[in-house]
Amino acid sequence: MSTPRAFLEQRGFTVGERDQRLNRKYPGRFMVVESHDESELPTDDGANGPWCIVGDDLDALIAVAYDVWYDADDKAKGSE
Repeated sequence: MSTPRAFLEQRGFTVGERDQRLNRKYPGRFMVVESHDESELPTDDGANGPWCIVGDDLDALIAVAYDVWYDADDKAKGSE
């Protein structure tokens, strides 16, 4: 069984140090962001760019992203 971080990274997410061009309206040292193109940056929030969460607790960010995307992945598999 993979870890939540591995689950996200296997699906193209970047997990770790913050890219300050993402979600500029929000503070935080870390991020979890879905795969995206440089042309999508910068973003002020999730409304104008890739799905991304930022904050200072990397483990909490991973947990939230995993909950959102595992559920979405699980639902997609069930609809096949």
